Amino acid sequence: MKENLKVSFYLKRERKNDKNGETVYPIVGKIIIGKSIAQFSSKLKAPEHLWDVKSGRAIGKSHAATEVNCEINKINTLIHSHYREILNRIGTVTAVEVKTPFRVLYPHKKHCSYCLKKLCRSFICVWGYIDQPFVSICT
Repeated sequence: MKENLKVSFYLKRERKNDKNGETVYPIVGKIIIGKSIAQFSSKLKAPEHLWDVKSGRAIGKSHAATEVNCEINKINTLIHSHYREILNRIGTVTAVEVKTPFRVLYPHKKHCSYCLKKLCRSFICVWGYIDQPFVSICT
């Protein structure tokens, strides 16, 4: 029996992070397949005044809203493709099975760039120089 996949996003209003006097909340995703539910952190943040609860997206055409919505669309597409892939391979899918590869294959880009910069800085400290094409990445 094929069960439908439903992905939704909401603001987790427990922790407050003030950014330039503006309250931003982390965005949490929820995967529902039949009776199985899995939640995950999208590692995205949005101000409360930009968030539409009904649609689960940021409203408006500001840079912050379009950036958040773009990332949400990427996450949503990736989850749906994992769902179809697992369903075709195994035949049955749970929400946790869809969430697990998503967390491994979609690390947050800010975290990756931070790790890359840290690696470049340690390379510069050890060797004392770096090739010109990588200078812009490391600064």
